[in-house]
Order: sequence, then structure tokens, then C-alpha cells
Amino acid sequence: MVRGAFDKCMMLAVLVFLFGCGQKEATDEGDLVLVKVDEYAIRARELQRFEAELPDRLKSSEVGVESHREHLQGLVDRQLVLSEARRRKLDSSPGVQQPLTRAENKRLSQAIVTDHIVSQVRIEEEELKEAYERYQLGWEVWPAHILSATEEEAREVIRALENGADFHALARERSKADDAKVGGDLRGFFGQGDAVPALREGTFHLEVEELSQPIKTVDGFEVVKILDKRRRSFVQERSGILSQLKERKLVVQRRELLEELKERFQVRYHGERVSIALRNIQSNSPDEEELKIPLISLSSGAISIGDYLAYKKKGLGKKDRAPKDSLELFMELEKRVLSDRLMSMLAREEKRDLQPEFVAWKEGQLEELMAQQLFAAAISRRVEVAEEEAHQYYEQYLDTYTSLPGPIQLPEVPVDTETEAL
Repeated sequence: MVRGAFDKCMMLAVLVFLFGCGQKEATDEGDLVLVKVDEYAIRARELQRFEAELPDRLKSSEVGVESHREHLQGLVDRQLVLSEARRRKLDSSPGVQQPLTRAENKRLSQAIVTDHIVSQVRIEEEELKEAYERYQLGWEVWPAHILSATEEEAREVIRALENGADFHALARERSKADDAKVGGDLRGFFGQGDAVPALREGTFHLEVEELSQPIKTVDGFEVVKILDKRRRSFVQERSGILSQLKERKLVVQRRELLEELKERFQVRYHGERVSIALRNIQSNSPDEEELKIPLISLSSGAISIGDYLAYKKKGLGKKDRAPKDSLELFMELEKRVLSDRLMSMLAREEKRDLQPEFVAWKEGQLEELMAQQLFAAAISRRVEVAEEEAHQYYEQYLDTYTSLPGPIQLPEVPVDTETEAL
């Protein structure tokens, strides 16, 4: 009976919204209260926005007023969830505030990257042409190879070839590779990005008909002969060079900004506390008080041992082991945690966190996290998983834990020094 009355009221509100019954001015329709959940009023404009942003697959199958009623019911259900979450004070719980802070820092950091790093990078045409010549880009080789089990066998192959043996005949006779039957011919041109570093360094400087020295690979030792060689034009290579130079300049610009921010926000490292961090990382029951100890201090706030553990649990670090030393620990923290923290501090200094768009985004994130926490709490009370069940699941789906989901693209950025690479 209550539900029926509620539906009728909701239907009436939607009808008033749709047809403006009793409204004095059309401009006021967006302010029309369709329904109240506790103290929260769902207004017509919120339903309009909700329906406009709702993906087609989630829209009601009904038409007309009924579809609006179902969508409005969705907003009501959402507010009921949020009201319950607030009643339980989940909005201030660590399970909500910690990921919210991380998300805030990440978003603010990205804004700084866009405005202080990406927008500052300029690439001149002359730089592209200089890189094309300096790094001898665009070369492709057509190789043939003979694979041997040992370096000595590979050197025997070279001696035989220098004494006049035919490469293809020798490959058919001695190569351990699958293509031995075709004389070791790899049947096509290969660019520098197609070869592993050892083969690239050992072959791309060779001229046509020239032999390489033995090259160690995962399969054994290769002797490579260059059958043909060509160079792609600057125009063909231009877009790739532009991407590489841009990436390189972004790395330099980012590093310079971070060094400036470290000084600006008084970053201080506490190497003497690494042993405490390592003890807690390796422990199944970390000490709650020790987790609060700062590893890195800043002019405002700190990065604690607990922050580092949270970073590891999110899968951003090397989860399978503790860091080897303080250098590795601080490098991990700098790469993922400190950089975001510093740039978010700069963003807050610039009042970016007070911009209406950011405030609205933050409120949406807060509500999403509250709902997740509420559902997680409800499910955890109803679902129990035995250790044996978990182990069986792991064994059944072992491939998902030990294999990659698809091909990995590894972009290469050439630099001049080891310092730049780091």
C-alpha cells in the first residue's frame, strides 16, 4: 500500500515536470522537486541530467512517463544507499577517505602535468631532422642467420664463411634454427624496433654482404649476414621521431619540475627508518603505530610507511618482494607517490581544488566510494570463502595470474646518458 502511494506521488511529480502543470514560468521547471529522500531533494534538472548521461544499455525499456518513473526510481535508490552510507559515517571512514585522497592527488597531478609539462614542450622541425641523422634512424636490414649452440661453434661458422663457404648451404647444414631449410634467410626487411638490442647493436651497422661477430641470444649464438639494406625517408620516419623526441622532452621537463617542487615543498628523506618499513612490509600483521611513521617529510604532510604499503597493495610496485635497499624503496615512492603528492600540492596552491568542475568530480567520487564500501560491508557479512575454495579457484584459473592479457608495446626513447635514462 505504501509502495503504491509512493509510485503515484512519483508519477504525479514526473507528469508535473513533463507538462508544466501549475508552473508559473518554464524557467522554474528545473527547480521542481520531484521527490525527497530524507533531506535530499531530487529536482527535475537532476533527472534530466541523469537521463541525458545514462548509457543506452542502462535506459528503461519502457516509454513515456513510465521510463521517466523508472529512471527516477534509480535516483531514489541511489540516494537511499548514500543516506545509509552517511548514517554509518562511511564518508569519513579510512576506507573511503584514503582512496579519495589518492584519486584527488592523481587528478590534480594530471592537471599540473598538462599545464606545466605537456604545454611547455615544443619540437622544432630542425630537431627532427637532426635526430634522424644523429641516431641514424630509418635503417632496415634484410638478414640471414646461422644459429649455433656455443660461441666456439659460431666462430667456426665465421671461419668457414671467410674461407669461401656458401652462407645458405652452410646454414642448411649447421644452423639449429627452424629456418635452416631455407638457408637461414629471414625473408624480409626488419627495422630497428623489430630486433632485440643484442641483434640490433650487432647488425645494423653492417654493410650488405658483411658478417657479424657471434651474437649471444636466448637461443644460442647467431652469425648474421646482411643480404640487403635500405633506409626509410625522413618523411616516412617523421611521426615516429616526433613521438620519441616529445616523450624525451616530457621526461626532462617532468624531472626538472619535480626537482623544483622538492626544494619548494622542503622534501626530506628518512633513510634511518627504512628498516622499520621493511619489517612491516614483510610482516603479516604490520604495527599500526609504526605505519604512521613518515618515510618522506614535506612542508605540509608526509608520506608514511602505511602509504608505502598501500602503494604496494595496489599493484604499483614489486609486490613479490620487499625492496632490496633504501634506494629502491625511495625510487618506488618517488616514481608513484611523491611525484603525485608534490604536483597535487602545487595544484592546491593554485586553487585548482576549488574549481567547480573539480568539486563536482570529488563529490561524485566520494559518493561512489561510499556506495562501494556499503555494498562491500553487506556482502562480506553474507559471503564466506574457505581457504580450500580460494586455492581451488587459483589452480583452476592459474593462467590469469601467470600470463599477460595480450601483446605489450614497449616504446623506445633514445637518450645520451644513463642519468637521462633514470
